[in-house]
Amino acid sequence: MPFRSVLIGCLLAVLAGCTSNAATGGLVRDPMQLRAQFNADVNKVRVLTVLSPSCSSCAEGARIVQTEVFAKVADPNLVGYVVWGPFLSQDSEQMAERAMVLVPDARVRHYWDERKRIAVGLTNVLGIAPLLGWDVFLVYAPGVKWNQADLTPPPPTIFMHQSRSIAKGQHLDGAALRQKIEPMLKAKPKP
Repeated sequence: MPFRSVLIGCLLAVLAGCTSNAATGGLVRDPMQLRAQFNADVNKVRVLTVLSPSCSSCAEGARIVQTEVFAKVADPNLVGYVVWGPFLSQDSEQMAERAMVLVPDARVRHYWDERKRIAVGLTNVLGIAPLLGWDVFLVYAPGVKWNQADLTPPPPTIFMHQSRSIAKGQHLDGAALRQKIEPMLKAKPKP
């Protein structure tokens, strides 16, 4: 599906009543706030994606996460964080602000990481060096904490991606991702 069609569909979703910081212009510019929010949501299932705002594959991945996960799982204990960064030469903060409509769910917060610190941190966590951790889709079970003082996220419970260069993890499959998340929502968090 072309990027324009995805964008139009997401704009219609916003106009239909979906609200989030995407709909209200709330791109969070300090990625350190992500760590604090992640830990505040420790008893929830958390979906973390790291994307380029101009990458068509990333736009399709964002659409898949919105339509296959957030639109089909209404549980308030499912939250998401989309980290946009300048991974391609044309990427910018303004493009990220426009791309937020791809995941308009009210449970999702959007972040801009100008220096790609989260993607760099994911490189070692995911074991994908020398690649940066972007165009990735990570899920964290309740109870997982972000203990690093820097922007290196913890190892994910589930790791999916859309890169042909990454051998680890599973290629993004929205239905499979949802099927893995749903039982986690029913489980109790680890003490």
